[in-house]
Amino acid sequence: YGDHRDLHVRSRRQRQMCIRDSLMAMIMTLTQEISVLRDRIDTFEQILEDKNVILEKEFDEFIPSDDLETTRKNRRHQLLERVLLPIKKDLE
Repeated sequence: YGDHRDLHVRSRRQRQMCIRDSLMAMIMTLTQEISVLRDRIDTFEQILEDKNVILEKEFDEFIPSDDLETTRKNRRHQLLERVLLPIKKDLE
């Protein structure tokens, strides 16, 4: 009977380790995405400001159209699907 309980405890620990690994993978994926996006946005803003095309203030005050909001919502959904993929795989 003790062996069965030990197997159950080890199995639970292995699942917890898998979940931790998946969470770390999610965090790393998000961190990479944020870093790349932040660099690209910074570059874009700097080029536009250097060429006197747009001021930083205009970025801050921008209000997106309904179509653009929908596009952004879909993009966020796709990102969440990608980020949550490791957890979904573990739960299957």
